[in-house]
Amino acid sequence: MTIQPLFVKNRDTLDAALRMSDITSDEGKQHVGAAIELVSIKLHDVLGATRIATIKATDYTPGGGSSAASLLRAKANHVETAWVKWHLLTEMPALFVDGGAGAGLDTFNEDGTLSTSGSALRRQLNFLNTLVKDALPELLGDAPDNPTIQATTIGPDVAPGLAGSSIKLSLL
Repeated sequence: MTIQPLFVKNRDTLDAALRMSDITSDEGKQHVGAAIELVSIKLHDVLGATRIATIKATDYTPGGGSSAASLLRAKANHVETAWVKWHLLTEMPALFVDGGAGAGLDTFNEDGTLSTSGSALRRQLNFLNTLVKDALPELLGDAPDNPTIQATTIGPDVAPGLAGSSIKLSLL
């Protein structure tokens, strides 16, 4: 049985958004499915079943709607996608060490967000982490009426990591 996403329309839509549609091996599909399941569990932990049902009551149509409910559903869709991508970025290199993902290896090597390393990977993980954490209060219904905007600049690392150092991950 294929694990389905919580807010994204279906697994095929999420796989396409992640650029993982070409994965043919069972191992690769199970790995992506495990990330989807983990994110679904975390979303249930954070939002609760009642809030999830409220958000899902509005159908998601890409670019289709400007009502508060439509925008909230779109945000939930993007948060789920970003969170799954975050998990895959933290684990994906291990999946491809033995070539177990089949055609997904080409996607991994061709997609800049998947094949980046070092500081570029840290920036991508931090971006996805910030996107999810900033959106969760609104998904919870706890967002302030007048949110503040925080801006950061992208530049060279102040203290580049040493060879063999680990990447600090902090998503919930």
